[in-house]
Amino acid sequence: MKLASLIALAFSAFTFTNANALETIKILDGKVAFCKTSQDQYRHRLGAYTFKAQEIKLENDQVTIATQLRFLKCTKLGETFGFIETTPLATTEFNVVGRSTPVRIIANNAVLRVFRDGVYKLLDEVIIDEKSMSVEISFDLNDLVTEAEAQRISNGEKVLVDADAFLLKNLSFEGLGYDYRSNHAYGAYRIRFTVEKSDNGDLIAKKL
Repeated sequence: MKLASLIALAFSAFTFTNANALETIKILDGKVAFCKTSQDQYRHRLGAYTFKAQEIKLENDQVTIATQLRFLKCTKLGETFGFIETTPLATTEFNVVGRSTPVRIIANNAVLRVFRDGVYKLLDEVIIDEKSMSVEISFDLNDLVTEAEAQRISNGEKVLVDADAFLLKNLSFEGLGYDYRSNHAYGAYRIRFTVEKSDNGDLIAKKL
């Protein structure tokens, strides 16, 4: 996947301000969300989210990353359109031409999945509930780094590594005249940090 130094949502009210946060990049996967027109409102009728890695710990080869999520809905605000914050499993509605009643979208469940790009090995999967604005992801460092990277770290080098995370929801649609249920994958983010050996030989992880 290619990278782009884009935030998922060009909306200043949702900017993260933690100066100690890890570098988190929105991956250019065609799922960057904007909310400027009625077309955007329909396009993102399933909602959007932002994700940021805040802090990292590395102990006994176990990587733990504290993350912050915000869940958003594109809506009309007076004469303009904009994102408003919502809850992770909020029910939403949208209108369909030719139908007198709106279609309801019900989020049955949601998970945050973490993996390494190019390998696609699942590193962690965290269940998202209505209170999941801050979640911890955790995985074994040996599942993230390659053998070559592990050798470089062992030789005393500082090695840049990254992990990708994306949100997956299982959704039900009511009001279509038939039962419909599907999984929807939202845009992915890449967390970047370095791993090296300390003077006493312990492994340490640092933000860029």
